[in-house]
Amino acid sequence: MLTFLEDIYIESDLRRYKTLQNTTNQFTAVPFRLGYYQSLLGYNPIKWTKKIETLNFRLSQKEYLSENEQISIETINRFFYVVTLSEQLKLARMKYETCDSLYQTGIYKKALGRISSNDLYELRIEMIKSETEIWEIQAKIEAEKRSFAEYLQLDDTTSLNFIVPVDVPEFDISMNKAQELALANSTTLLKYDKSIIQNKQAEARVKTQRFLEASVSVNVGWHQVSETFNSVYNNLLNEQSVSINVTIPLADFGRRKTQLSQIRESLELDRISEQKAKTDIIDDIQTKVSYVPIYRRKIESTKETYHLSEMMFNEALESFKLGRITFSKVRDAIVHQKAALVDYYVAIRDYWLNYYEIRSLTLYDFERECDIRN
Repeated sequence: MLTFLEDIYIESDLRRYKTLQNTTNQFTAVPFRLGYYQSLLGYNPIKWTKKIETLNFRLSQKEYLSENEQISIETINRFFYVVTLSEQLKLARMKYETCDSLYQTGIYKKALGRISSNDLYELRIEMIKSETEIWEIQAKIEAEKRSFAEYLQLDDTTSLNFIVPVDVPEFDISMNKAQELALANSTTLLKYDKSIIQNKQAEARVKTQRFLEASVSVNVGWHQVSETFNSVYNNLLNEQSVSINVTIPLADFGRRKTQLSQIRESLELDRISEQKAKTDIIDDIQTKVSYVPIYRRKIESTKETYHLSEMMFNEALESFKLGRITFSKVRDAIVHQKAALVDYYVAIRDYWLNYYEIRSLTLYDFERECDIRN
């Protein structure tokens, strides 16, 4: 079935003509003209424009929501970096206090001849290193807090209070539901849909105009022509016109055939790319959903490792005080404790990053079981 492009319009016009060779001066006025235009062929650009505008609206909505989730992901990264630095600062202060206490005890033991000068020097050096580490971490924290506040457009950094979400909520993410939502809300697939519609539009236009272009137009109104402006609106003349325009290309030297071939190749390429994008989206969402329980187990294991490293440090410290081990063992225990703490917070960070990446792909909040809205 053919669909026709119709256009009803109202216009008004005033023109002045003047030649440079002589003094010819003429005014032409159309106070009112009502017109009707209809294409006699099947191509209707308004229909295609409506489809594209609908896709543009859906695309802008989903891009906005997806960008908000990306902001959340970046916020998580920045948040956990500051938190990790803050906990490292606590460990550095604890290490400094320990070294200071051991150094004071070492002075007493040195006086009694129970430890060597090298052992005392090692304690003093470690205490100095700990103090320097505190200054460096404090500077990093202040810089990161300012950067964090600027990113979130906050004016006051002193009111920032970072609380680590150590309790990970328990909720299930259905693999099938996640895949369906990721495909339905993918901005990449919507862009391919838009490109396919635009190619179909171009194909319809070229196919319709390949052999014949025809249209009919009707105009009714008034007009007048005068040599002076004052009289151009006097004694207006009726104007009625009907025109039928037919354009028949005698030869286009294969230009439209080539255009059709290029459009169809582009259309087929879009369909292939769209199918590949669907496969990539499914693979990506499957990987992320399957990693949710893995990240939960990793949080538990790193948490246990951190607690064990605390016990190892306390035991090493007591053994050193009793003279059973050297200070290097205590230093190793401190390093293990710091590494275990970082691993623990990284595991928590990775869990929330993975979850918000799933949210970004699906535009769905699985924790509250609802769509993400503006």
